[in-house]
Amino acid sequence: MEIRIFEYLLAVEEEKNITKAAERCFISQPALSKHIGIIEKRMGFPLFQKTGNGMEPTEKGKIYLDAGKKLLLIEKETLKNVEEAVASRRDRYSVFIDHTIYNFFMESIYPMLKAARPQSFISVFSADSSSAMDYLKRGQYDIGVFPFHTEPPSFLNHVVLNGGEFVLAVPDGFPCNDINDASFPEAAGNYRMFVSQELSFYREIQDSRMQYYNLSGLETVKAGSLRNTAAGIRNNEGISFIPQWHAQRYGCRWLPLTPQISYNFFYLYSSRRNLNETDMAIISGFRDHLK
Repeated sequence: MEIRIFEYLLAVEEEKNITKAAERCFISQPALSKHIGIIEKRMGFPLFQKTGNGMEPTEKGKIYLDAGKKLLLIEKETLKNVEEAVASRRDRYSVFIDHTIYNFFMESIYPMLKAARPQSFISVFSADSSSAMDYLKRGQYDIGVFPFHTEPPSFLNHVVLNGGEFVLAVPDGFPCNDINDASFPEAAGNYRMFVSQELSFYREIQDSRMQYYNLSGLETVKAGSLRNTAAGIRNNEGISFIPQWHAQRYGCRWLPLTPQISYNFFYLYSSRRNLNETDMAIISGFRDHLK
């Protein structure tokens, strides 16, 4: 017998009416009456009786329904235990990483994660945030790590990994030490502006800063990565608006922006699940290394 029949019987007990119970359980009234008749024939006694208050369980029916309640509770607890066991032992993980930190993740976080969880199969994908959000929303990936100037989308849970700010990375020989100095526009005019393709999420911020500091007339050059951008800056070929931690990571001199433009890296995951051991290992890795 399918255990779901007990849900039907308990609905009859609560509604005291077969028709209402059938509507509640999304089955027809004749089908529910047939289910009850089959059980009563097999058990050899009626489960319900008509009273002034509607359908009420018989004495034997009460004992039968009490047993049904226990079976439904066991089923519910079993399903919960199975889901928790699968979640805790999950050995496949899909991670969506923002372009800006993909190389960092593969060099610094991924080796640490594989050493700590050698049994896990971890797939890593690089993308900009706009491409990744839809996949995360539909649950096609487990987590995403992306920077946001404001709060991330409300349909995802999130953990703050670290904060940062934008700076202007310049060559060591750049003749100005203050971005607000009157000589800054002239000094910057002797360089090209590198625009990293990895910084697609920040393109609007880059363009606004160029206008704010009167740099819109500079020749812009696309760089394939932040590493290439930093190499061009160190070779005295240009300047670029990039996150401060990238300037530090790649050994670039930098000037702070005023007003400051800050952002946070967020660990994003589905609102339908909780964090597990693998999540916590990744979060710890980022917090230890992403400074």
